[in-house]
Order: sequence, then structure tokens, then C-alpha cells
Amino acid sequence: MKLFAANAMMTYITCVVRFCFLGFMLITISGQYLEKSLIVMYSCGSLFEVYILCSGVQKLLDVSTSVPDRAFHEAWYDRATSTRQKYFILLTTTRKIECRVSVFGIVDLTLPSFMTILKQAYSACLLLLRIQ
Repeated sequence: MKLFAANAMMTYITCVVRFCFLGFMLITISGQYLEKSLIVMYSCGSLFEVYILCSGVQKLLDVSTSVPDRAFHEAWYDRATSTRQKYFILLTTTRKIECRVSVFGIVDLTLPSFMTILKQAYSACLLLLRIQ
């Protein structure tokens, strides 16, 4: 888990830096339509790749919280009393557990963090353009 969380953190930072410099290159290159079109194609591919990654993690998170809801509507109440109590305790405790892919919730690669990546890359690109 720690290894995957470190990988998620590095992916987050790498994406912010990549999109920042792609935007900076796209704005500062003047006149070369072939180079601009290649940068746009690479940017679209990178955006799609990060979106797929964030979407997959978001689906994992959604499924991890919806499993107890679906299990609650099953016929677990037809069992013996001790088994029902175990199922009920299990359902109530798993309802509170979410499948997170980050340690301490610092960076979660979900769909809201995809938008945060784009916002931070845009802000960093504006800062680079201001400095230039």
C-alpha cells in the first residue's frame, strides 16, 4: 500500500509538471503548425491516460462503498440469530470502510483530483508565462 501510495503521489506531481510544460510549449511555439499539432495530440493522449486512471480509481472507491448497500438487501436475515448478528455487524462496519489508494488521504487519484491536476498545471503555466 505504501509503495502504491508513493506511486500515486509521483503520478500526481508528474502530471501537473507535464501538463504545465505542455501548455507552456504550446503557447510559446510560434508559427510551426506541425510542432503545435504534435504537442496537441500528445496532450490529448496524456489527458486521456490520466482521466482513465482517475476514473478507474473513482469506480473502485464507489464500488467499495456500495457493496454493503447491495449486501444489505440480500437474504442474510433468513439465517440463524447468531449468524444474522455477525452479518449485521459486518455490514455496518464495512459501510464505513472506503477503499483508498493513498496513505493518509493526501493524494487520491479520483475524478476531483483530475480537475485539481489541471487547475494546478494551469496555474503553474501562468506563473511560467509571467516570469518569462
